[in-house]
Amino acid sequence: TPAEYFKAHPTNDRMDFTGWKQPEPTKVIPVSYLPSSLLITDTHRASNNLFRFMAKEFGNDEANRVFGAYHVGTSRHWRNNDGLATTFPQIDDKGQLCQLKVMAYHPAIGKRMKKQDQADQAANTGIFIFLVSAVVFGVCGFLLARPFFLAQTDIQPIVDYGTDYARICLGLSIGIFSQFCFERLLQSTGRTVYSMITQLIGAVINIILDPILIFGLFGSPRLEVAGAAVATVVGQIVAALIGLWMNLRFNQDIRIRLRAIRPDRAVVREIYRIGVPSIVMQSIGSIMTFGMNKILISFTDTATAVFGAYFKLQSFIFMPVFGLNNGMVPIISYNYGAARLDRVRDTIKLTATVATVIMVIGCSAFNLIPGVLLGFFSPSAEMLAIGTVALRVISYSFLLAGFDIIAGSVCQAIGNPVYTLICSVCRQLAALLPAAWLLAQTGVLDLVWFCFPISEVVSLVLSIFFLRKTMRAAEAKIGAPQN
Repeated sequence: TPAEYFKAHPTNDRMDFTGWKQPEPTKVIPVSYLPSSLLITDTHRASNNLFRFMAKEFGNDEANRVFGAYHVGTSRHWRNNDGLATTFPQIDDKGQLCQLKVMAYHPAIGKRMKKQDQADQAANTGIFIFLVSAVVFGVCGFLLARPFFLAQTDIQPIVDYGTDYARICLGLSIGIFSQFCFERLLQSTGRTVYSMITQLIGAVINIILDPILIFGLFGSPRLEVAGAAVATVVGQIVAALIGLWMNLRFNQDIRIRLRAIRPDRAVVREIYRIGVPSIVMQSIGSIMTFGMNKILISFTDTATAVFGAYFKLQSFIFMPVFGLNNGMVPIISYNYGAARLDRVRDTIKLTATVATVIMVIGCSAFNLIPGVLLGFFSPSAEMLAIGTVALRVISYSFLLAGFDIIAGSVCQAIGNPVYTLICSVCRQLAALLPAAWLLAQTGVLDLVWFCFPISEVVSLVLSIFFLRKTMRAAEAKIGAPQN
């Protein structure tokens, strides 16, 4: 108004209105409403956790009356405790539905469940799964250890030693299962230092006890192979107890409660939905080792020893790549979520290049100094002769493996874990074992080792195909990369 103008500009001439403008009218933002049909149709009320609690306490009729009177509904998009969440409408004075507030409730106690409650429930259900798994593997280890070794060899000392070791490690696998469980809980809340401490303590205890129990030092009984198993189990159990204590003492984001360690069907289903691909990929390695041992032992027992030595040596090459891979996955995921495909591509190029360089170094070491590497295992002349050829031939697969590992993890980070699973199955089973079996039919052991480069070539073709398919799908979903 003019009065407001002259109050703000007291020095201006009251006859000068050239600087004054009529203020623009306030814009009215239209209000959008939800369809009123959401208040009428509720076909999933029987699965509503709050309704289930009220029906248990007050009866179905009373629970239906209250839900109907206040238009309380059910959301199908938020499952918890094997049930559905509850929606509460916000209605204006004209009877129009403005919005729905969704809340989760516990069906047994009727208490509202927040994110903390859901995290606790997932953690405690996970502990239950680990404990049940330990019992299952313990029973299987005790009953199936000897048949497992008899299926691979009839050499009695190998069968006896292997059976003793497997029965102790699997029969007391509650140690390794509990250690993994409590370490993952620490890692999931960002407390990786504590997780590292538990791993180091378990490893150090194992290293100290190994010679004492194997050779019977300091007055302890000479247990030989069984002593190695006991040392391993003791280290795992101590690490598990320390991991439990660290979670109770330092991990305030998760509350472990004895009475809460029980199964929840929805949580178990979700855990296995996410975990099954990883379980399969972890199992592939064991199946591949079993199959390769069956093929190699038909030539000589020394070939299986060479294969075991190779696996221990290759971990020094692959572990840095896996560490690089673990650092790449969150970067890929974050930038994919931010629609920055240019950064995703740059990250892929950088990690694939570094991984390939690491693998080239490993390939060079395996080719130039195979005798030195095998020397760590006190090899016989036969083992040295077989192992020198094996390390050199297998190392050629390293040149492709770095890219294959990175490509598979990119597909998993962007949301296509099935592609990663297919590549892993073909790399370690579908291509490797048939190739090894066919090459073994020639009767020449040195040719069998070529199954590793062959399977890596197959994996490379699949990795390139799936990586291009994944990136094209990401571009179609997000659009052109932004600078």
